[in-house]
Amino acid sequence: MTHEQRICGADRGVDSAIIVTGYDSNAVAACAQERCAVGGLPERGARECTCARYRLGTWLANTEVDVGA
Repeated sequence: MTHEQRICGADRGVDSAIIVTGYDSNAVAACAQERCAVGGLPERGARECTCARYRLGTWLANTEVDVGA
């Protein structure tokens, strides 16, 4: 265990995860919320549902692409 883990406690393990991807972040969020709502995964045995959204972003400088200067 790291020093931080000794202070805060060890991290819990993850039994399973569902990853939803898409281009429309609102649609992805709605799908995740629907799965975690009543009638979704909790009624199928999920003990705990947590939703998190991450967005991938990239940056390129004009020297990294042929901009036809």
